Amino acid sequence: EQRGAVDITDIGNYPPNVTLEASRATNSTLSAFIRGIGQQDPVSGFEQGVGIYLDDVYLNRPQAAVLEIYDVERIEVLRGPQGTLYGRNATAGVVNLIAAKPKFHTESRLSVDMGNYNSHRIEQMINLPLVEDTVALRFAGAWTKRDGYADNAITDSPIDGRDLWSTRTSLRFKPNDFVE
Repeated sequence: EQRGAVDITDIGNYPPNVTLEASRATNSTLSAFIRGIGQQDPVSGFEQGVGIYLDDVYLNRPQAAVLEIYDVERIEVLRGPQGTLYGRNATAGVVNLIAAKPKFHTESRLSVDMGNYNSHRIEQMINLPLVEDTVALRFAGAWTKRDGYADNAITDSPIDGRDLWSTRTSLRFKPNDFVE
């Protein structure tokens, strides 16, 4: 959030020796490299060298890994072979996105960003305690809309635009101090 990362490709700008970029042709598949190991043109039938995880769930296809980042607790970039913990698809390492968990107090956040190419992004989060120190509910979502950067020469219409939205709902149940 402090660095302005809004999608997974922005993560690759910060840790050394990490490259995460969306396909130039379709912007729908992710090429991931850690220390130079990865796959340039991901094919849906092959495992990549870098494992992408969302809340410890493996995103097994490069198309599933092109995702927006919102309401995250932390992002982990684990370099080197991680096969012991993450399996054979983590030869180069792992990128693990951990979503923020529900808390037992009320909080909310709304963020609106605007930019060129008619770009706007809205992020929101609402955290509600339902039963004091026992049950909490968290809603989070993001919506990004942007006109394209280039024009199709045949149809004279803009291309490369975005119209993405996603939501996440989390429920936390802590019946006693021994169960988290």
